[in-house]
Amino acid sequence: MNMENINLLVMGLLGILIHNFMKMDDRNRAEEGNINLWKYWRIERFSIMISVSCVIAMYIYRPTDGEIQRFGDFKVSLAYLATGLAAQSFVRWVLRKIPHQTQRR
Repeated sequence: MNMENINLLVMGLLGILIHNFMKMDDRNRAEEGNINLWKYWRIERFSIMISVSCVIAMYIYRPTDGEIQRFGDFKVSLAYLATGLAAQSFVRWVLRKIPHQTQRR
């Protein structure tokens, strides 16, 4: 595993952390500084696992070293960061849409 591969995984995990810190900040403000981290973990653990799974899936199908150089290491790293940030929301949105699509037919 070279440094570029480690960088991609770290950027994906950083995206997940940023996403969850933003959610914790919103809840902390709503609860006037009395956030219960254990309760947060119990509620969000599966969403976090969804995000980690998406980052791992993206890593498995990562671009080759030549493609990373062609796209640019920075752009590919940002894609992993964005995946970590948005994976929970995107997967949940898709799963909510699926029953509605099957009911319309």
